[in-house]
Amino acid sequence: MIENTPHVGKASAFFEVKSQFRADTDQNGDWWVWRRLSTNGWATMRRCDTREDALTIADSLNKDPDRHAI
Repeated sequence: MIENTPHVGKASAFFEVKSQFRADTDQNGDWWVWRRLSTNGWATMRRCDTREDALTIADSLNKDPDRHAI
């Protein structure tokens, strides 16, 4: 998501909101929900049976990070 952030007396600045969770595969092709550790660091959080499951869980966690994946 990209948001426009106006600054008083300056041109508009754009920044990208970084997701804390994402759905992706590992080197074996298994689907996982990954959690952001740092700017470039990610860790597997939960293995999923399907891409759709991983996307659903990651999206849900991004909307409410305090919620635990079931």
